Amino acid sequence: MRHNLLSTALSIAIVGTAPLLILPNAWGGTATLSWDENTESDLAGYNVYYGLSGAYSQSLDVGKVTSYTVSGLPDGQTYYFAVTAYDTLRNEGGYSNEASKTFRDATPPLLSAIAARNVSATSATISWFTNEPADSEVEYGPTAAYGSTTPLNISQVTSHSMTLSGLTASMTYHFRVTSRDAAGNVAASADFSFRTTTAGSTAIPRLIGLSARARVLTADNVLIGGFIIQGTTPKTVLLRARGPSLGDPPFNNLGALANPTMQLYSGQTVIAQNDNWQTSDPLCGSPAIACGGVAQVTATAMDPCQSNPGQTGPPANCTLEATLLVTLPPGGYTAIVSGVGGGTGIGLVEVFELSQ
Repeated sequence: MRHNLLSTALSIAIVGTAPLLILPNAWGGTATLSWDENTESDLAGYNVYYGLSGAYSQSLDVGKVTSYTVSGLPDGQTYYFAVTAYDTLRNEGGYSNEASKTFRDATPPLLSAIAARNVSATSATISWFTNEPADSEVEYGPTAAYGSTTPLNISQVTSHSMTLSGLTASMTYHFRVTSRDAAGNVAASADFSFRTTTAGSTAIPRLIGLSARARVLTADNVLIGGFIIQGTTPKTVLLRARGPSLGDPPFNNLGALANPTMQLYSGQTVIAQNDNWQTSDPLCGSPAIACGGVAQVTATAMDPCQSNPGQTGPPANCTLEATLLVTLPPGGYTAIVSGVGGGTGIGLVEVFELSQ
């Protein structure tokens, strides 16, 4: 085996970071490594090793080059790098010197499930989620220029709630939420609005639901549920694709769909999708404003593993059911439920509005 095939030290240069807002689990940290070419005649290529410590959990065969860019490295972490050379017989030399770099957190929090709740004649509660701990603040007023701001809540949390008080009855209020993570990255939402109730009346929170049940087959014979968001402001909706839970009491459906998967369409375009609800799919495309992850779905207390009526435990195989928590602008949308791997059976698609 050859040793010390690198003739000079490894160097590292950072070429920048680029946060990816549509894919919250993908990261934009990139590092460009460079080294001098080995001069031995039977040199065949180089391996790049990297990880969170000198143990190097990742390796890449980069071929016969003298520089390489490693991408997809998470913010807020220190990564260590080394390079080895190998010959035409795949004999590999020892590690180069080690280089390291800490990637600053440059990604703002991802806001989701923004809603005005418990609206009365004089107050309203604004709630939302973030995908990382962050502080809480709400700007609000009779126009999109706002004019009023809640006191900053510096607590770093992922579930946010701020109460607006001293409001005027029968008036439309605009608002937007702001959250800042520990690294100082700020995310501000789009404009939302709500209308306070008439003085003396009581606002009753509503959960509006639509559902459709059918036998899910293959090809074009799948379960389709369409819905329209009216008005002028975005709405947060929870969509569930049920299958296994329909076989449990009190439904007792024989031949329930064993493993449903769901896609949400705007026109002919898939804008969000999910298979197993405890695994978030990174797809959250326009015109969707935001999509909630597993923690946000769980916080609604409406995930598929909640007990069926009259039962005390989660339905069997409930983790195989699909759920989407998504904030959408006004328009028409279609949820399509099919069986994983061409599976068939009785399925149920449900749409709940959570913005009220």
